[in-house]
Amino acid sequence: MKKTAFWGIFITTLACLSVILFERVLLWFSPQIGNFYEYDADLGFRVRPYTNDSNAFGFNDRDYPLQKPAGHFRIVVLGDSFSWAGGKDKNYTALLEHRFAEHYGHQRVEVINAGYPMTHTGEQLALLKKYALQYKPDLVVLGFFCGNDILDADPHRKRIVIGGVSIDIDPRLGFSFFASPLTPGVIFLSTLKKLLVHATEFFSRLRQQSDTSADTPARPGCGSAGAPACPASEETPGTFSRAAFLRIENKRLSAFDTRKHARGDFENNIQFVFQNLSDMHALLHTQNIELLIALYPDEFQVNPPLLHEVLTTYHLDEKAYDLRLIQDLVTHYLRSQDIPVIDLLDGFLVHSKEQSLYLPRDTHWNEAGNALAADMLFSTLLAQIEASFDPTLAVAPN
Repeated sequence: MKKTAFWGIFITTLACLSVILFERVLLWFSPQIGNFYEYDADLGFRVRPYTNDSNAFGFNDRDYPLQKPAGHFRIVVLGDSFSWAGGKDKNYTALLEHRFAEHYGHQRVEVINAGYPMTHTGEQLALLKKYALQYKPDLVVLGFFCGNDILDADPHRKRIVIGGVSIDIDPRLGFSFFASPLTPGVIFLSTLKKLLVHATEFFSRLRQQSDTSADTPARPGCGSAGAPACPASEETPGTFSRAAFLRIENKRLSAFDTRKHARGDFENNIQFVFQNLSDMHALLHTQNIELLIALYPDEFQVNPPLLHEVLTTYHLDEKAYDLRLIQDLVTHYLRSQDIPVIDLLDGFLVHSKEQSLYLPRDTHWNEAGNALAADMLFSTLLAQIEASFDPTLAVAPN
């Protein structure tokens, strides 16, 4: 009996040590495994510098001198994966900089793209403090994605990325080991779970491609002149399978459920977001830097056929959802704190009747969406910039 107990303890201890060692190896070699992200003690993860065309801070932009050139106006744009859609040259931040260059006839307004994928407002605040403020901007624009920035707002989330698999850990449940988190079993089990999800999605896409018929009829009531853009059809290449994309949009739609808000389901998330926005505003105010919050809509807010498909697929009651709920909630708070805000929802609603603004089954803007966002931000920022920028530098727009 004693021998059996000994071997039981020995095997259990060996298994635990093996899991811990496995997690250490994953963290230490994560840059080599994924080659895009690396561990960051403050942020949890960061984009590796000079990877996939990133700059010295891992931003989707070129390198700028930290010392702002005399006579230049510098804008830093914070955000999540919307900062990467379109690549370095066709992202809305690059297009915005180009709009200013066209207007002034030369590049005197710099727009620095300082966004990381998969981040929420708390992580963006940390990113601002650690990296973006080194650029000494005159203005900071925070791109707030109404689709998931409330859902993701967890004050106890520390996200790490290993081999392209994102893993959320609670720092309160672990401790540090050689300057990296040690939460025995969490990284191991999360990695297995995420790999299973990725495998399921991969085989789902294979089945979808094999089942696709080239003569599938178009969806009625969309795609014609004046009608809303159709959601991507099954034969249209997309980032996610149709099933996975609808799951994502269904989850995001839950943040617009008036019943859940009445129960206070998201209250902690909302207060965390508000605190981050206030802290960002206060920090920038001490350095005489202006802040603008730009609200970005989710595709189901501007694409009625997609919304209908989500509601039908998951048997949801359309009357329970307010598609302006997040925008109205955040706008009301920002105005109470005298923080400037621009909401892109109405502009996207108008233009989505003429063309698709989102990549197929992707949730991010396509080329037209990036261009529209740049145009709307340019119109808003121009007057603000010229109030503090030498107007004699301006030339007639092309």
